[in-house]
Amino acid sequence: MKRPHPALLILTGALFLAWIGYLAYQAFTLPRPNIVLSRPQFLVANLWVIAHVESADEPVTVKECVYAAEGFDKPAEGENLKVANLADCKTLVRTSKNEIETHDDFTGPGDYILPLSKREGAYVVTSIPHMPGLAHGGQHIYPLTPTTRARLNEMPHPEKIPKRE
Repeated sequence: MKRPHPALLILTGALFLAWIGYLAYQAFTLPRPNIVLSRPQFLVANLWVIAHVESADEPVTVKECVYAAEGFDKPAEGENLKVANLADCKTLVRTSKNEIETHDDFTGPGDYILPLSKREGAYVVTSIPHMPGLAHGGQHIYPLTPTTRARLNEMPHPEKIPKRE
């Protein structure tokens, strides 16, 4: 059996180390897309709005209505909506000690993506439907960033999803 040439072995090792270095560079320098929009939450919501939120207890100001379900009144830009459960929106976070903490989704005044429904005449943040393996559905709002806006634009509208026969 013929032995491989030592230069080929050195070249292969150098290429492997360069590849690992490139992957490490990407892992430490590229932004992490840590905000994920819950597709099930948006699919059951009647209204998707981008709104300016000053406080969790005050009405929100609609900046844009991205989607309104058929037969649902589309709010106008600049309209104020009272969202009943905005203060209840929390994210569950698992700590390094494998404990679960809650963090408020509302982190301060700014623009947020709100998946809304109307219940008993009031707007509410739509709950994530219960799914197997998911301990807590809850309600979530999402800060408006270029990444979350792009993900919202990619989200299929419920009417465009084919129905099962």
